Amino acid sequence: MPSAKSLVEYEELTTGSRAFDMRSLPIARKGYDSCIAHMPKPERLFDVGKHGISRYLSVLPVGEILISLGEGETPLIQSKVFSNLLIKNEGMNPTGSFKDRESALTLAYAQEQGWKELAIASSGNAALSGALYARLYGIHMTCYIPKNTSKGKLQMIELFGGRSHEVGQDYEESYHYLLDNLPTGSINITSGAFSLRSEGAKTIAYEIWEDMGSVPDAVICCAGNGSALASIYHGFAELKEWGFTDKVPAMICVQIKGADPINQAWKRDEWIRVLDDIPASECEAIVAKESFCCAKAVHALRESGGFGISVTDDQVISGLQHAVEREGILPEFSSASVFAAFLENTERIAKLGEKIVIINTGNGLKEIDLLSKFLNSSGL
Repeated sequence: MPSAKSLVEYEELTTGSRAFDMRSLPIARKGYDSCIAHMPKPERLFDVGKHGISRYLSVLPVGEILISLGEGETPLIQSKVFSNLLIKNEGMNPTGSFKDRESALTLAYAQEQGWKELAIASSGNAALSGALYARLYGIHMTCYIPKNTSKGKLQMIELFGGRSHEVGQDYEESYHYLLDNLPTGSINITSGAFSLRSEGAKTIAYEIWEDMGSVPDAVICCAGNGSALASIYHGFAELKEWGFTDKVPAMICVQIKGADPINQAWKRDEWIRVLDDIPASECEAIVAKESFCCAKAVHALRESGGFGISVTDDQVISGLQHAVEREGILPEFSSASVFAAFLENTERIAKLGEKIVIINTGNGLKEIDLLSKFLNSSGL
């Protein structure tokens, strides 16, 4: 049984075009990511002459982001209802999700390494984002997606030049299939299998810190694999380590009730939890039997003094209705879970402080038919 406070073991490695270390959590399990990149303190964090995630090139594991579509620099919006709440709208990225930050970094790294064949398992967002950036770099991308992937996301993968294979009924089956059947010559860049993806998403933390001029008291983020939550915590932890701030925000992990391996692992003081039977959910991006960045996400919750919140689809519908009607934001259904978590726990979250940020991880336009069903039923 691990202690309540996670200790990070150091493994000295040099990888990529920039010298840095990989740190490993004290857990090893095939297919689960437990590695965290550690960048040395930069002379300056951002380059005022650049935009997007390239602003933070001094602390990224690539020499240059050759191709950018304007990913990053997403708006941090004051809630129109709650004075203590800010909304980081990652749905404004080029393909409509925070995955574009990861793709921009990952494909730049692939280009540096001379990789020509990539493979990814995804419920949709990571695949369509990766396919677009890969096409622009002239790299072949094969996407392994579950049969329950939404039609809109599947169409976008094909439009962006990805070769898609429907494998399994759910994301976990697609993930394990690719893990066991990676084509010869291909590199698996799936979250959970490729640690450096998170270096793109950690820039969300840097932007929040820049925009606010300080660190929020708490950050609420939904989680399937747990990569976004772990990455954002990692970004804030770096800011503290480098002396830019004296604290990290409490990280709050939002998952679907009964399909919440990260939250259950955190509650049980475990690193990883695998669930057997899980409820059906329309939250295709976060419903999970396994979370392949579970250890990193649990580490984030422990180290930040955060906690998990598990919500139902009915609560997510209420969160969606609030986001559209009161905040003027159309989130992906899975992303609406953070609004649900906040609404259901306003008093508990308020005790953490006066500055709360929720992460809207994706844009709802890719599943407008589903959202219309829920919104029309409410009279919106």
